[in-house]
Amino acid sequence: MKKAFKLTVLIFSAMLLLSAAACSQGQTDNQNSTVSENQNIVSDARSIKTDKKFDIKKAFDSIQINGTMLPSPPCISDFGKDFTLGTKLFSGDKDTSGRLIGNLLSNKAKSISYDIYNVSNDEQSDDTKLKKVKLDIISQENADAMASNSLLSVLGITVGDSMDDADKAFGIPETRSITDSNSGIYTYTSNEDTSKMISLDFKDNIVTKITIYYSVLG
Repeated sequence: MKKAFKLTVLIFSAMLLLSAAACSQGQTDNQNSTVSENQNIVSDARSIKTDKKFDIKKAFDSIQINGTMLPSPPCISDFGKDFTLGTKLFSGDKDTSGRLIGNLLSNKAKSISYDIYNVSNDEQSDDTKLKKVKLDIISQENADAMASNSLLSVLGITVGDSMDDADKAFGIPETRSITDSNSGIYTYTSNEDTSKMISLDFKDNIVTKITIYYSVLG
């Protein structure tokens, strides 16, 4: 009787273990299936209707601010008298050079953000000298363009334009980071000049930010 009872217990325990293992495998399969489906959604979220190759020289030769061509790379003085220095943040001190992040104002509103990888304290503290230093990165966001009534454009594309128009102008991006069906970041670069890059942020298929890297590595 005792042997029969022990055998029954062992069989029941084995059945429980098999059942738990099957449930666990089923949950794993469901999770893997969900992840796979999500990956497919991301990868297929937005199609680019062009096979044109990105022309980095043409892109950098086309950069304008309010219709005025900017040299590559530009200085703050190249933006013209309508732009004034706004806030800035310097990572160095009085004895060492550092990185400087700041913005330019137009119509008393933030218009352009800029980044200088390496600048001396003497240069960043003197407005006249600072305006002559080459910029490594410039960018403009949609809200800043609307507030300042100034527009940065590349290949004729500005913030507020559709990504469909950007696709036609820029061609195939080097990388694509998609957050949902019509939002993300595209970056454009070329083997012809890997030191430069342009990125377009977009939401609901509208360009919300343009960033121009005149120097990718600082």
